[in-house]
Amino acid sequence: MINNIITTTLSSLNVPVSFQKYSGDAVDTYITFFCYTEKGAIFSDDKISAMEFYVQVDIWSIVDYSEITESVKAAMLNAGFLYQSGTDLYDPDIREYHKALRFYYLQED
Repeated sequence: MINNIITTTLSSLNVPVSFQKYSGDAVDTYITFFCYTEKGAIFSDDKISAMEFYVQVDIWSIVDYSEITESVKAAMLNAGFLYQSGTDLYDPDIREYHKALRFYYLQED
């Protein structure tokens, strides 16, 4: 369910979006994402009534990714995610810049 929410949220950015691994043909920029923690947040009558999701959205690019970073943040915030942190990275093996953005999402039943 959370993967569908993220995919739908980011699909309007006109950048390929994929869960965990991208195997498409984009040469400039693409986005991958994954949930690094999910857990029950609110319990009642021995059932989970709300789940917490901690999500990382990764922007991979050979060009300046500043604009798409702001677009990702805005889209995720508009969808109810809370921004937690971001890190600028570079992968010398594939010669791509990498921006890791972390978000929190509370999903109630």
